[in-house]
Amino acid sequence: MYLDANHSSPRQPAAAQIAEHIPQYLNLKVVRIESAHLLSVNPAASAQATARALSIPVRSLMARPDRVTHRTSDTEKWDQRSNVEGPFKDFDDFYARGVDRVPTDVRRYNVAGHSCEVIIPERYASELDAGKSEYDKRLGPADLPALLDAMPNSSYFRKIYLSDLRNPEDAWVNQTGFSTDFRAAMSMVNAELTTYMTERSSHLRRDVLHEWSHQLRYEYWDTEITERFKNAVDLESDWKPNAYAARNNGEQWAVLGERMLGNSGEEFLEAANFAPLRTIVYMRALKHCLDGVSADRRSIDHSYYVARQRYVDEKVLPVAQKKLLNLIEHGNEDEKVWAAELLRYLQCEGLIAAA
Repeated sequence: MYLDANHSSPRQPAAAQIAEHIPQYLNLKVVRIESAHLLSVNPAASAQATARALSIPVRSLMARPDRVTHRTSDTEKWDQRSNVEGPFKDFDDFYARGVDRVPTDVRRYNVAGHSCEVIIPERYASELDAGKSEYDKRLGPADLPALLDAMPNSSYFRKIYLSDLRNPEDAWVNQTGFSTDFRAAMSMVNAELTTYMTERSSHLRRDVLHEWSHQLRYEYWDTEITERFKNAVDLESDWKPNAYAARNNGEQWAVLGERMLGNSGEEFLEAANFAPLRTIVYMRALKHCLDGVSADRRSIDHSYYVARQRYVDEKVLPVAQKKLLNLIEHGNEDEKVWAAELLRYLQCEGLIAAA
């Protein structure tokens, strides 16, 4: 979950200036990307074989209490839903009247192999320690090492909060009409992941990667990636991965991240097939991210992420280029501009070269 209310996008060049240079984009060609044979997929292989080659193993998420250290205890203010029912004028009004900052006794933990800090209310930690049956499935500090090991860059999580309450922002999401009883399992704000009474499940890795993807987007917020992804969403409005993605571009990005980084090769290929433009832009951000991770901090799935990123550069890029050239020739005025901007961006990234 993420709300874009307080952020503005990087400026986009004037449409007239872009349109002036559209003819030159019709003479662009794809740069061949060389890669090791183990990271390539045989173009003659069946769809099933390609999906298998691009699948990521489902790994054990077994608790690792030996990798978690209780460092210290203190008090800090936590957001909790106030007694004010609303309705609220806007998100700022909701946060001012609908959320209280409550002093809370907390425990702080470190996780071996990662730089993030884990914070949990003392009352919640005590209940988990007691082993009560109603908490059997709840996510605890010892469950985090395996999840962090799977992240493309775990340092994107500066802090992880484990809450025993609902997300106070659920009330705001419900007021906006998305759902009558929306319940967030997690949220990500300013590199701080919060879980809300979250339980261990088969989709836990996917959900954490969704939140991680929000931070990937904001790591590159001040670059062209933000606007180019917006262009891609506008040009591929006929495909929505799910209803939640339609809320805003932030959720479009994070839901796509579930497909780009999830275990299923089939779901990855489906997204690349129906949304090649979004896929290309997301994977440029992922490439920059992966390139910046030191060898000793790489994800257990690092090689699989690299394989998918290279597959996109080799196999999806030509499809995306063809789609963009077609839009430049036959699209409406907005589509021509957006497509030209995307082609120019790919040229700047070294993926498209002038003929």
